[in-house]
Amino acid sequence: METPLVPRALQSVLSGTADKAVAIDSSGRILHANEEFLRFSGYPLSDARGRPCFEVVRCWRFDEGSGCGPDCPVIERVRSRRRLESFDVAVRRSHRNLRWLNVSCLLTPPEWTPAVAIFLLRPIGVPQAAHRLADRRWATGPRRKKKGARLSRRELSILFLLCEGRHTRGIAADLGISPATVRNHVRALLQKLSVHTRAEAVAYAFRNGLVAWHDLFDWSN
Repeated sequence: METPLVPRALQSVLSGTADKAVAIDSSGRILHANEEFLRFSGYPLSDARGRPCFEVVRCWRFDEGSGCGPDCPVIERVRSRRRLESFDVAVRRSHRNLRWLNVSCLLTPPEWTPAVAIFLLRPIGVPQAAHRLADRRWATGPRRKKKGARLSRRELSILFLLCEGRHTRGIAADLGISPATVRNHVRALLQKLSVHTRAEAVAYAFRNGLVAWHDLFDWSN
């Protein structure tokens, strides 16, 4: 039986993709979602439908350094029928458990009203996420560090993974480098940050906004 207000063609598109897929209306409220999205969000369709998508997804955008909220620029853009480039997000699923996703947006045809867009969410790996975060911080972060130090992209990638609680061998496996190379990079970043231990480096990163996306850990359940 067709769900009220949701065209059959839209339901077919959502159910026909292996990606996590969700359709929204012009106010950013969820109209319909496929099983992959519902399993990921933890909401049954009956609870997800009608909720603002930011309440269900609760993501943090890499490129803008901002979290989901009622003044979402993405919703404003699709409401005005402007196309969007894909973007990367971090989504908190549980305490200290982040999932990394790439989001693409499809504007829906007028005959699918009230739907205005479909979002497709695809997982990206931890190394890819770390590199993208490092690229953004390296390009846009504050130029002034302690004693003028500036971390390289590789050092920032490793610092992000340290903040994820990863150890030398895990970082080496994630980044495809040797444990000895990881240790060399760690020594270099400790020296640049004027700290002595990995724990102090993590504390420095939080304190100085190098990993502001980790505010996700403080979101209420």
